[in-house]
Amino acid sequence: NLCNGKFHKHLQDLYAPLVVRYVDLMESSIAQSIHRGFERESWEPVNNGSGTSEDLFWKLDALQTFIRDLHWPEEEFGKHLETRLKLMSSDMIESCIKR
Repeated sequence: NLCNGKFHKHLQDLYAPLVVRYVDLMESSIAQSIHRGFERESWEPVNNGSGTSEDLFWKLDALQTFIRDLHWPEEEFGKHLETRLKLMSSDMIESCIKR
């Protein structure tokens, strides 16, 4: 009875801006860690890349897992989050490659 009901909608309205803000903060944090990481990079191979690139992939994966685990019930907002993460990941990987 609660699914997509009045209370469920209230929770979505309450938490959607917080989720967006969290993604914003994580995007900024990851971008800063890339910048700082490459300044201190030793360029010693680690698994499939450098320490900074490994850190980048771990953080992007953790953020993607967080969004996926939310199982956001509103389809349009859920797709927006997925698309935003894909674009963010693409931009950050491209930035990583250019460095």
